[in-house]
Amino acid sequence: MDYYMASQMTTAIIDVYISGIKVAVGVGLLLSLLSIIGYWKVYKKAGQPGWGSIVPFYNTYLLYKITWGCGWIFLAPLVFSIVGAFFVDGIISSLLVIASVVLSCMTYYKTGTAFGKGVGFGIGLILLNWLFILILGFSDAQYQGVPLKDGKARRDSDENEVTTQ
Repeated sequence: MDYYMASQMTTAIIDVYISGIKVAVGVGLLLSLLSIIGYWKVYKKAGQPGWGSIVPFYNTYLLYKITWGCGWIFLAPLVFSIVGAFFVDGIISSLLVIASVVLSCMTYYKTGTAFGKGVGFGIGLILLNWLFILILGFSDAQYQGVPLKDGKARRDSDENEVTTQ
């Protein structure tokens, strides 16, 4: 094999590699755009600002506010991951990362529950978030409030009501 042919093969391989990167970036951008659209609709249904879906960190705050009732819980997975990075090669770092993943999965499950969906939909939100968030945003599902342990939901307006006996 001479130098000219080897050079052509190298160029062809690099072109295929760059084309693959372009396709991956394009698909990633498309899925990101679809997620933003879906979250915009979901936030509007829950009475939150739709534009919050395009603001980093604030979008996660809104998601945790819708599902947990307190948006600041969104810091927990972030803190778990950062603290876990300091424990290199230890079981503590693994446990913190697992706790972070479990909390995120619970949040997606609770998102489905907050809109009256079941366990299967929650698993769909975990595995194919961009698709199921679009389904949730464009379906006729209504926000029922923050899911509670007893299967009921609490709305923000419930907190402000004063009950007398």
